[in-house]
Amino acid sequence: MDIRNKLENIATQYDELTEQLSQPGVTADNREYARISREHGRLGTIVSHFQQWLEVERELNDARELLQSETDS
Repeated sequence: MDIRNKLENIATQYDELTEQLSQPGVTADNREYARISREHGRLGTIVSHFQQWLEVERELNDARELLQSETDS
């Protein structure tokens, strides 16, 4: 598995944890809520950097397309 797939899996886990944090059963159990909150916070940093990476990748692709269109003209 490459790094991108691993990061996509982490982003999916993060989304699942976000959903769990809003469920009444989780918020009622302090120990479970704390566990999920810690993991959510840990993954949040990774997901934030991954999203920044994706944005830079999009910008790079846009710049390459612009450069290519200018060279084709």
